[in-house]
Amino acid sequence: MSELTDIKMTSDLSPTNNEQIKFGHKNAKMAFYLPTAPIIPTDTELTLPDTSKIIELNGNHWRKIFTIMAKITAENNSADCWKKRRADLFTTKSEAHDSTCLIINSAGIDPHAEVHILCGQVTYERLQHSIETHMGVNWQDELTELGEKQKVMAHKQVLIAPYLDYRQFPNQLIEAVRDYLKQY
Repeated sequence: MSELTDIKMTSDLSPTNNEQIKFGHKNAKMAFYLPTAPIIPTDTELTLPDTSKIIELNGNHWRKIFTIMAKITAENNSADCWKKRRADLFTTKSEAHDSTCLIINSAGIDPHAEVHILCGQVTYERLQHSIETHMGVNWQDELTELGEKQKVMAHKQVLIAPYLDYRQFPNQLIEAVRDYLKQY
């Protein structure tokens, strides 16, 4: 394994760059949206990124993000299941409907995804108009409130969630989101 100092990295994909980045299958069923990108090795295949390499380069913050995504999308909530899911979070299965993507710095919603999870206030503000326009979501309609202390607001297959951090997205909220998503 190469040392971190041997890995070519790019800062072109930093939070100051407005370019959209998408990890995962282009026709993924579930899309997570975040406002900022991690440091990404220049040799990374964006459709099949190595989450362990991204975690190694970026530390605990991105481990937490990928862990929460894995816990939400894993087949069950056992540690073995979500840890395996985190390792292959963006690998495509035989069908696109089983896959997940992460879109960073998105200007609009992914037209292929069926479920959209907007993570954090910055992401919601950036995508609010796109969701209203392209999905016909009226935020005045009844929203489903998930969670007790921390909350996720859901309108059918669009979820407005806190940023993917354990303080804002504890296990109880992860379970509430998992239960809600069973209908999709």
